[in-house]
Amino acid sequence: MKRPRDSGSHQHNNASHGGNVFANQGSGQMNVHQDNSTVNHFRLNQRKWTGWAILVMLVADVVFFIYGATSYSGNQGDSGDGLRAVVYLLMLGVTITLVRRWFRQRL
Repeated sequence: MKRPRDSGSHQHNNASHGGNVFANQGSGQMNVHQDNSTVNHFRLNQRKWTGWAILVMLVADVVFFIYGATSYSGNQGDSGDGLRAVVYLLMLGVTITLVRRWFRQRL
Protein backbone atom coordinates (compact mmCIF):
# COMPACT_ATOMS: atom_id res chain seq x y z
CA MET A 1 0.00 0.00 0.00
CA LYS A 2 1.40 3.36 -1.03
CA ARG A 3 1.47 6.34 1.26
CA PRO A 4 -0.17 9.50 -0.05
CA ARG A 5 2.18 12.26 -1.01
CA ASP A 6 2.75 14.90 1.61
CA SER A 7 1.08 17.95 0.11
CA GLY A 8 2.12 20.25 2.94
CA SER A 9 2.20 23.88 1.90
CA HIS A 10 2.60 22.96 -1.78
CA GLN A 11 -1.09 22.29 -2.29
CA HIS A 12 -2.78 24.02 -5.24
CA ASN A 13 -6.50 23.98 -5.90
CA ASN A 14 -7.67 25.04 -9.34
CA ALA A 15 -11.30 25.59 -10.27
CA SER A 16 -12.71 24.53 -13.58
CA HIS A 17 -14.11 27.19 -15.91
CA GLY A 18 -16.69 29.20 -14.02
CA GLY A 19 -16.08 27.41 -10.72
CA ASN A 20 -14.61 28.31 -7.34
CA VAL A 21 -12.38 26.44 -4.92
CA PHE A 22 -12.70 26.91 -1.19
CA ALA A 23 -10.26 25.20 1.16
CA ASN A 24 -9.67 25.45 4.87
CA GLN A 25 -7.08 23.32 6.58
CA GLY A 26 -7.03 23.77 10.27
CA SER A 27 -8.88 25.96 12.69
CA GLY A 28 -9.40 29.64 12.27
CA GLN A 29 -11.00 31.99 9.82
CA MET A 30 -11.24 31.06 6.15
CA ASN A 31 -10.39 33.89 3.76
CA VAL A 32 -12.00 33.70 0.33
CA HIS A 33 -10.59 35.69 -2.57
CA GLN A 34 -12.26 35.61 -5.96
CA ASP A 35 -10.81 37.14 -9.09
CA ASN A 36 -13.33 37.07 -11.92
CA SER A 37 -11.56 39.61 -14.12
CA THR A 38 -10.14 37.02 -16.51
CA VAL A 39 -13.44 35.15 -16.76
CA ASN A 40 -15.41 38.33 -17.41
CA HIS A 41 -12.89 39.50 -20.00
CA PHE A 42 -13.11 36.15 -21.80
CA ARG A 43 -16.91 36.22 -21.77
CA LEU A 44 -16.97 39.77 -23.10
CA ASN A 45 -14.81 38.80 -26.07
CA GLN A 46 -16.92 35.71 -26.66
CA ARG A 47 -20.13 37.76 -26.68
CA LYS A 48 -18.78 40.11 -29.30
CA TRP A 49 -17.75 37.21 -31.51
CA THR A 50 -21.07 35.42 -31.14
CA GLY A 51 -23.07 38.55 -31.91
CA TRP A 52 -21.14 39.21 -35.11
CA ALA A 53 -21.45 35.58 -36.15
CA ILE A 54 -25.23 35.76 -35.71
CA LEU A 55 -25.43 38.86 -37.89
CA VAL A 56 -23.35 37.23 -40.62
CA MET A 57 -25.37 34.02 -40.50
CA LEU A 58 -28.70 35.89 -40.63
CA VAL A 59 -27.59 37.76 -43.76
CA ALA A 60 -26.29 34.52 -45.29
CA ASP A 61 -29.59 32.77 -44.47
CA VAL A 62 -31.65 35.44 -46.19
CA VAL A 63 -29.39 35.55 -49.25
CA PHE A 64 -29.29 31.77 -49.58
CA PHE A 65 -33.08 31.52 -49.12
CA ILE A 66 -33.64 34.03 -51.94
CA TYR A 67 -31.13 32.18 -54.12
CA GLY A 68 -32.86 28.86 -53.45
CA ALA A 69 -36.29 30.30 -54.16
CA THR A 70 -35.26 31.89 -57.46
CA SER A 71 -33.38 28.82 -58.71
CA TYR A 72 -36.13 26.31 -57.80
CA SER A 73 -36.93 24.22 -60.86
CA GLY A 74 -39.71 21.98 -59.58
CA ASN A 75 -38.66 19.20 -61.97
CA GLN A 76 -38.99 15.66 -60.74
CA GLY A 77 -35.61 14.00 -60.20
CA ASP A 78 -33.74 17.31 -59.84
CA SER A 79 -31.45 16.73 -56.86
CA GLY A 80 -30.30 20.36 -56.80
CA ASP A 81 -33.56 21.54 -55.24
CA GLY A 82 -33.24 19.04 -52.39
CA LEU A 83 -29.57 19.83 -51.89
CA ARG A 84 -30.28 23.55 -51.60
CA ALA A 85 -33.07 22.85 -49.11
CA VAL A 86 -30.80 20.67 -46.94
CA VAL A 87 -28.00 23.26 -47.00
CA TYR A 88 -30.47 25.99 -46.02
CA LEU A 89 -31.82 23.92 -43.12
CA LEU A 90 -28.26 23.28 -41.89
CA MET A 91 -27.47 26.99 -42.07
CA LEU A 92 -30.68 27.76 -40.18
CA GLY A 93 -29.71 25.22 -37.51
CA VAL A 94 -26.29 26.87 -37.07
CA THR A 95 -27.98 30.27 -36.75
CA ILE A 96 -30.39 29.00 -34.10
CA THR A 97 -27.51 27.43 -32.18
CA LEU A 98 -25.60 30.72 -32.23
CA VAL A 99 -28.65 32.63 -31.01
CA ARG A 100 -29.12 30.18 -28.14
CA ARG A 101 -25.42 30.51 -27.21
CA TRP A 102 -25.68 34.30 -27.33
CA PHE A 103 -28.72 34.33 -25.02
CA ARG A 104 -27.03 31.96 -22.56
CA GLN A 105 -23.95 34.15 -22.42
CA ARG A 106 -26.04 37.28 -21.86
CA LEU A 107 -27.86 35.86 -18.84
